Amino acid sequence: MATACERCELAIVGSGRACLSVLSRLSRGRAERAVVIDPSGAWLYSFARTQLRLGATHLRSTTTQVPFENACGLERYIETLGKKRDVVRTGSGFAGVPSVRVFAEYCAKTVAERFGGVRVERGTVVDVRWCDETSEEVRDAFKAIDESEGAAGVGQDERDAVAMMRCGAILLTLDTGKTFLAARCVWTPKFSLPLVPSWVLEAKASYAKYNASYDRQSIDCGIMNAADVDMSATDCARGKCILVVGGGTTAATLALAAQTRGAKVVTLMCRRKITVSEFECDVKYFGNKGLYEFHACADAQIRANKLESFKSKASVNEHTHRRLRDAALKTDNIRVLEQRVLNGAVWSDREKKWRVRSAPTDEAKVEFESAMYRRYRDEGIEPDSSALAIFEKEVTSTHDEIWLACGEFVDLAKDPALRTLVETTSVEIARGFPALAEEKIECAHDKGQTAAAGGGGGCRWPGTSMYVLGAYASLTIGPGADLPVGHRMAAKQVVDAMKKHETAILRNKNPYQVAETSSEAQRTPDRGETFDRFKKLPPELADKGLIDIESLIAGAAMERVELDNYEMYEEDMRAEIRLKIPEAILARDVYVCFQDRALEMWALGKQNAYRFFIRKLYKNVIVDRCSYRVYANKNRVVLNIHKYTNHYWRYLRDR
Repeated sequence: MATACERCELAIVGSGRACLSVLSRLSRGRAERAVVIDPSGAWLYSFARTQLRLGATHLRSTTTQVPFENACGLERYIETLGKKRDVVRTGSGFAGVPSVRVFAEYCAKTVAERFGGVRVERGTVVDVRWCDETSEEVRDAFKAIDESEGAAGVGQDERDAVAMMRCGAILLTLDTGKTFLAARCVWTPKFSLPLVPSWVLEAKASYAKYNASYDRQSIDCGIMNAADVDMSATDCARGKCILVVGGGTTAATLALAAQTRGAKVVTLMCRRKITVSEFECDVKYFGNKGLYEFHACADAQIRANKLESFKSKASVNEHTHRRLRDAALKTDNIRVLEQRVLNGAVWSDREKKWRVRSAPTDEAKVEFESAMYRRYRDEGIEPDSSALAIFEKEVTSTHDEIWLACGEFVDLAKDPALRTLVETTSVEIARGFPALAEEKIECAHDKGQTAAAGGGGGCRWPGTSMYVLGAYASLTIGPGADLPVGHRMAAKQVVDAMKKHETAILRNKNPYQVAETSSEAQRTPDRGETFDRFKKLPPELADKGLIDIESLIAGAAMERVELDNYEMYEEDMRAEIRLKIPEAILARDVYVCFQDRALEMWALGKQNAYRFFIRKLYKNVIVDRCSYRVYANKNRVVLNIHKYTNHYWRYLRDR
């Protein structure tokens, strides 16, 4: 028998730090009307379980990175109760790193005080569907309210929730069979897959040769990802020789936890030198200033490429690095091998161990050679070719288990819970991340223009009332989206957007409607994109032009006319170049290409081809924010360029 659909004003999927970041910014009444859905039915269970499974003693983040609106709350809690020993202070000038225990105590206390009345529903969301105002689910909700008018059984909270569904709602289906129709939904989970080195397949195949029942997928062979390791188990590491592959916090934490839990020998191997950083990404990406160019890009694919370049390499904080260094110096059961590459692993059935082949990376070889030549230059010691050969030689070592901590790959397209939503809504996926909705802004200079979601778009799934926090908001928030600081940034946007959207609904306006793309202004593709409308000239011909005009006119006998007269208007960081075309033109016959320091425009008339070309602009421009407009009735083309600063240009061309 199917259970009745429950209706609520706000449903939050996930009970972790991202969820608490949103709830802490809502009023107490609104927070208590929300329904939190999590497989555990408890607060912060997944986060706590991860820390316990890794054997972590301290967090990766500082004391100010808490999931509540008061960033200093944890520090005050520590000072009030005299728990300063639970915070590790570093000399880097940042706030201290709290222990897992004191962080858990503070979160439990705050949740009990503030969110004790919030309902936490146990269950896993298996399907998400958008129901617009004409859907059967939404009509049934209004029908039930109308039929219960004046009768008992329907509370005011449910009436308020249904009132907010006049523009649509989100239908959540749980594995328990329950369904929730939410006027608004906040989604915090992610679907990710571990990054696995290429040699693992061959290694597992070698194990399968001696173990016919092995399916080449399970962890019975001893090769496992970090998510499969459980340090809370009694004999997880005791008496074993363990190889941990990776150079980040997860790998370092696993290595230290295995050593303290009785492992015979622990080896931490990484490709690069271990990087020490108090934060998992550059602090300049913690605010809009560092992400200005990222938010200026309107194309999701280009933004995803920029996101990849913004991400920092694996790193550990100073406290973890100090623990690793001290453990390696004071004991002989933990080794740290930096700048080494693992070439392969083969199962030895005689030894019942993994035989692992490794060698120094190219960077390590260069550094070794440089050190030898410095000794020759400074001390006169001749370089020893045999020493270099020994250093470069491949080394074989044996291990009982191999733990992989090589990172993860987020992929929305493979998320089973959101498959229906992806298929039924117009969302673009770039490198596994969704391109969230962009909001309309109105200002004196940009009437009706769209603002990038990162500029205050609310992290909303296009065309729906579902808001996104965590890794799936990376194309909006930036590389720190899945970090506590990213949760704070996204939570503020989400709460502000929900208030604005609620006001619009009460005014009988649909804030979730997908905006039409304006055809009046067209953005030229980035230089790294494929140009569909025209071919580019090769870089060696950049002095002659950017656009291959011959491919556009297809051999037609058109006279080339250079446009030398123009009007230029500057305001703040924008500049307009206004061009008057001698004859009537159509928008489809105008071709514009922007580059960092150059631009070219071709307008094709009946017999003439008009060109405006700037070989070298006065300063660099932000290509992704440059655009052009064609006013056919006025025979005018306006080129909009976006500068990096608000300083006035002395010239348009660089002299």
